Amino acid sequence: MLDRYGVLWYWEEFINAHLECGLRFDKLITIKKTQYCYVGYFTVNDPTLYGQLIVTFKRNNFKSSEPLLWKRTGSLLMNYLGEGDRLIYDNRKEFDWVFQKIEGNGFQ
Repeated sequence: MLDRYGVLWYWEEFINAHLECGLRFDKLITIKKTQYCYVGYFTVNDPTLYGQLIVTFKRNNFKSSEPLLWKRTGSLLMNYLGEGDRLIYDNRKEFDWVFQKIEGNGFQ
């Protein structure tokens, strides 16, 4: 049986198999863990997009969503990951667009 941490090694291959139009996994940004799932955010080889993947665990197996792509200007999802979340990997500080501040509008 594949353990919960072991599934992380399959993410890149899985993501690339489901992306279209020449898009490819680039870098991992952050992974949030809850009791039964991981939510991972990653970049792709298009500087205007980033992706999200949700892996949910059941008793003896796991199920993954297809990768969802979002525009980087809508990176608000990652701004709300905080101290109450269990982040098993967090490299958001390496991506300046995640916490971009828009004058008069707060965080983007």
